[in-house]
Amino acid sequence: MSELKEALKASYHLYDRERSSCARRVRIALALKAVPNVILHDVDMTAKEHITDAYRALNPSGAVPTLVVEMQSQSGGTSKFVLTQSTAILEYLDEVFPNLCPLLPPVTEVEQRAKVRELVAIVTQDIFPFVNRRNADRIREIRDSEDDQLAFVTRFLYEGFDAYEKIMENGEACGAKFSVGENVTLADVCLVPQVLQAKMWGVDVCEYGHRWPLINSVIGGLEKIEAFGREMG
Repeated sequence: MSELKEALKASYHLYDRERSSCARRVRIALALKAVPNVILHDVDMTAKEHITDAYRALNPSGAVPTLVVEMQSQSGGTSKFVLTQSTAILEYLDEVFPNLCPLLPPVTEVEQRAKVRELVAIVTQDIFPFVNRRNADRIREIRDSEDDQLAFVTRFLYEGFDAYEKIMENGEACGAKFSVGENVTLADVCLVPQVLQAKMWGVDVCEYGHRWPLINSVIGGLEKIEAFGREMG
């Protein structure tokens, strides 16, 4: 309980970009858990702020998001804790605020927890690395073709969402309210930003209800939750 009190007193500085899928994951989690003292810092990538020495001192990858947690020490000073990967940030928040909208099933539900992580990996490892703007633009440079770039990106979107849908269909999640069971999990937190990013590439998941009915059902439920609806609006 004392650790939670200390966490509630801390300040959470999130360096993000509005349309960044990775940053969206963290913003959704912060909102779901109603984490107090959140300060947003927009990183202007157009002005190349993300590759300045000052920002790289926080995030050596020169990417978003970056979470800086500032806590008052017992001696009266301030300590800082920095995390730079969205999935690490999500799990950190879930461990620091375990009773505020927990994003993993209880530790006794081992298989369900594994399923959540499986779906998270589909999004963060099988889809996102191939469709994020930085990598997609590199494909365009190499091939000198917008058509090849779009074909490359959409291939991984279709294959990734197909896999996500099939895993839900084959598991106990079939017919459930959200990706895994009746409660929001990390899988949902990662799914929504990926659906929004897909739309930027011309793949509107909502128009493929016949292909991804379970995903569409989940999205329909999530958009009614303020933390998700705010990002989807």
